[in-house]
Amino acid sequence: MPAVTNWLIDGDETDIKTVEQILRDFTELFDEGSTFTDKELRDAFRRIAEDRAYSLKDHFSDRGLIRTGKKQVAPKTANQRKISRCDRRERSRF
Repeated sequence: MPAVTNWLIDGDETDIKTVEQILRDFTELFDEGSTFTDKELRDAFRRIAEDRAYSLKDHFSDRGLIRTGKKQVAPKTANQRKISRCDRRERSRF
């Protein structure tokens, strides 16, 4: 089956840029050998809808996991992700 090279995306300019970024990220991750379940993609799309600064690449590259003793916890809201990112940045300075 030939690859699709041309897409027509109609909508608000912000939404179009978001979709373009999702497609670029998906292509990069797929080319790197990443695989995704439907549930993982739905979760990523839901998070991107909540926070447009969040990307598909952020979701699958970093997964935003926080270690708490023996468990790993993933941030579920945009604010939790922001706090997690700030915390990681602060720790990386030392």
